[in-house]
Amino acid sequence: MRSLKVTKTILYKFKRQFGQRIQVFQAGDQETRNYQTGVMLRTYTITNVERAIVMPARLVRDIAWIQLNRELGFFDFSTKVIIIDRADFAGTLDLNDFINFNDQRWEIKEITDTEDSRAYLLIVEAMSTLRAAPQGKLVNDLNFGQIVTFVRNAAI
Repeated sequence: MRSLKVTKTILYKFKRQFGQRIQVFQAGDQETRNYQTGVMLRTYTITNVERAIVMPARLVRDIAWIQLNRELGFFDFSTKVIIIDRADFAGTLDLNDFINFNDQRWEIKEITDTEDSRAYLLIVEAMSTLRAAPQGKLVNDLNFGQIVTFVRNAAI
């Protein structure tokens, strides 16, 4: 019983320190496709979570920074950990759902439930930018990047 109170206290402190407003988009049952234009329309249920705990997934350290100062590093911002208290979100989560945070779409890669079923632990990855469209529709802007490296082989 004491461990449940400790978990509740830790969640409360994290929500106060790292709490952010997010939206959970859950895919609905209806999906229609226009075969002439190729447009697919899906329905989503949107749930607002006022204080979800949002943190970077891991701290990546660069070798040059380690040599200068062992405590410096940089965060990997493309992957985040989101903890949602079940008191704030009554539904169930699926890997087909996605998160809207800071007008950016975050795909759910992994869902873990805590041992006492008090919170969801989500690993999410940034996918695209969300922007509002006319008539309340949702539009996704997909951004693709590519790194090109040139290597010159010198024959001796």
